[in-house]
Amino acid sequence: MGYRIERNETINDGVRRIATEQIEKAIGELGDNRLDPPTQVHQVRKRCKKLRGLLRLLRPGFEATYDKRNRWCRDTARLLSGARDAKVLLDTYDDLMEHYNDPVDRHAFGSIRRRLT
Repeated sequence: MGYRIERNETINDGVRRIATEQIEKAIGELGDNRLDPPTQVHQVRKRCKKLRGLLRLLRPGFEATYDKRNRWCRDTARLLSGARDAKVLLDTYDDLMEHYNDPVDRHAFGSIRRRLT
């Protein structure tokens, strides 16, 4: 769903509310035990992208603080990229082993998977 500034709030109040909602949802998703860690990372990174998009929409009115806030969102998402990349590598390895199941001796490649894990 798109962002919505309510009729009874100022633009500043609406933007602050929307940003706070995104941050609170990200924190909630990090603590949600129903989500596996890769999904948690994905969700938080999406929230950071949404916040950056919101900032870009409003950049002309927030030029003084835009760079600092944009950097914070970018750097927060970047902190999680290592966890995302590790999961992608492991998934790719598993997919390759499954695809080439017959011609590959999995034991010969076991040390690679242990390192990826």
